[in-house]
Amino acid sequence: MTHNSSILQSILRSAGSRLYGWIAISFLICGCANITPVEYSEFDYFGREGIPSGWMRDFSPVPADSANFNRRMYDVILTVRYNSRCSSRNIILDIEEFSLSNSEPDSLRIDMPLFYPDGRPLGIGNLGLYEISDTLRRDIPIQEGYTISVSTPLSSKETSGINAIGIRLSGSGETTPLYIKNFFN
Repeated sequence: MTHNSSILQSILRSAGSRLYGWIAISFLICGCANITPVEYSEFDYFGREGIPSGWMRDFSPVPADSANFNRRMYDVILTVRYNSRCSSRNIILDIEEFSLSNSEPDSLRIDMPLFYPDGRPLGIGNLGLYEISDTLRRDIPIQEGYTISVSTPLSSKETSGINAIGIRLSGSGETTPLYIKNFFN
């Protein structure tokens, strides 16, 4: 009987070490994966008092190799980071796109909801900090002198709880960043 139990213990130890090996290999593969294929990302950060009155920010992607940069097509993504105690249920942003190849800037106003009607945050996040994104343009070439100007007509009191606003460019059709759902929210 002792012989059979030692064989069983040996099998269990071997299976356990294989399991830990597979877990380690899985972490290595995931750690090396290209999860966020963002080519350009820039944010403007704000304090607790919100976005300052009269705030406007120009985002200008400046690639290291402009010849290679212009050949690809990109998605332009607007991202807002906020906390669960944000005083406003939505944020209004004025967007103006400009490039040297277009004589007239392209303008638009976005009214981006931040919370569901029941008060839960719409964005992805954990521990009271959330992020919500909206794709402004899909599959566009980035022309010379391309700039996105972002501003808001809201006062700093109305925007308290907005932590950051930014622009990201990623290659068209590439995957979005990997997010892990928080089961506690």
